Amino acid sequence: MRISDVGKNNFYTRDSKSDRASSRTAILIAASFILGIAFSSAWYLRCSKNKEAVVVYESVASVALSDSTRSILQHLASPLEIRFFSPTKPMILPEKLRGFVSRIELLLTECERVADGKIHMIHSDPQTDSAAKSIAGDLGVLPSSGTDGEIYYLGLAVLYGKRTEVISQLSPEWEAALESDLSRAILRVSASAVSPALSVSRAMASPTPIDPEVSEELLKMFPDLESRPFNDAAKTLREVALEELKSATIEMQTKVEASQTALAVAREQKNESEQQAALKRFQGVQHEQAKKIKQITARLQERITVLQRLKNAGHETEPAK
Repeated sequence: MRISDVGKNNFYTRDSKSDRASSRTAILIAASFILGIAFSSAWYLRCSKNKEAVVVYESVASVALSDSTRSILQHLASPLEIRFFSPTKPMILPEKLRGFVSRIELLLTECERVADGKIHMIHSDPQTDSAAKSIAGDLGVLPSSGTDGEIYYLGLAVLYGKRTEVISQLSPEWEAALESDLSRAILRVSASAVSPALSVSRAMASPTPIDPEVSEELLKMFPDLESRPFNDAAKTLREVALEELKSATIEMQTKVEASQTALAVAREQKNESEQQAALKRFQGVQHEQAKKIKQITARLQERITVLQRLKNAGHETEPAK
């Protein structure tokens, strides 16, 4: 064998050994990877069947009530009711309100716990529950509109017998005063004699009913109501009412002319019964016209009143000191 052949054979031998070593390494890595997947899958399935095997640590939010609030809640003589109106789907709320609603719920839950059975909490969404919307209207709870035009309700009421205290619109700007307002409202409705010294710091008072259809109609008509001046919106409502009056007048005028013609014909024919019937129709048209004008005027006044309440919501009084 030539020296060159020996060198060549030795070269190929070393290269083959290197290839085999690399192959074994690759196989070991692949096997380890497959075993890792299998082990992980088995562990996951076992944990899925036995959820206690997985421990998840979460920070549980809580509310620390003031001593005065705790005292009021712990000394309630008999049960009272708190109605909280808010969306069942918080995602329809503006982003700044979502966390606020969660904190309200925590506050109400803690109040219910401390009261130890003396508070009955009812959480409802007027936009998905027609009965809740009717109750919200009777209590004077006002709707609001998000940036996308979605209408929602966010308010609460404290009820005890015939006494009721209402926050028509909850706002994060008043959050610092919310516990104080709520405890004072509870004290007011549950007290045997209401003292003027217990007046609540902001927009919580006896309810003034409001028609949800009118308030929601205005929010849809004026999506920029929060920034639009009241006088500007009121002017628009008056212009709408004026157009309604014009249309009603034209419609009634046509009916009046027809009744007058029928009455004139009956008189020419000296038909007494036809004259009486035509006169009755004419008087009916006049009554209908007067009623129509009265309805348009009343609707305008109601819209302006509701508009004023929507504009004043959240600005009626100052926060508690």
